[in-house]
Amino acid sequence: MGRPIQRQDGLPPEVYLPLVDTLYQNGKTLLLATLCVTSAAFITYWKTGEILLLYCTLAIVVVACARGMLIRAYLRVRPRVTTTEAARGWERSYVGGAAASVASLGIWCYVAFTRTPDSYAHLVSFSMTIVYMAGIFARKPALCGRTMFMRLDTNGGGTGALRKSI
Repeated sequence: MGRPIQRQDGLPPEVYLPLVDTLYQNGKTLLLATLCVTSAAFITYWKTGEILLLYCTLAIVVVACARGMLIRAYLRVRPRVTTTEAARGWERSYVGGAAASVASLGIWCYVAFTRTPDSYAHLVSFSMTIVYMAGIFARKPALCGRTMFMRLDTNGGGTGALRKSI
């Protein structure tokens, strides 16, 4: 019970390192998504006057800035990330930033629903949180450790079957 769980990836460095690279590729996408979410969060504050929504907006900006600095740091040291152990540290950092980002969006959504009766704030916070999450999984196939690629195969009858491949 006291032993830490050892992660058994089994992925060779030739596969694992490019997967970690994909996590840090889309800095422009992060910037654009942050602008959209921050605008929406600020509009919910402006419309409702709830000060906690402004704090949520600021938290979203701070987390996004930290993630942007993490991307810049990774791109600077990328030529020296040549082992699975080094890449695993960067993957953990990315996952921590992603978790903080999702937490800030979740808190914004929670505050909008619990502190305001405004249906517009409810709709915007919920919709933007869902859209942001869908965008993460659409552009980051290597998110959160072990990667599962999904592909659509067709069998002889022509119907699609969703299969996992590792």
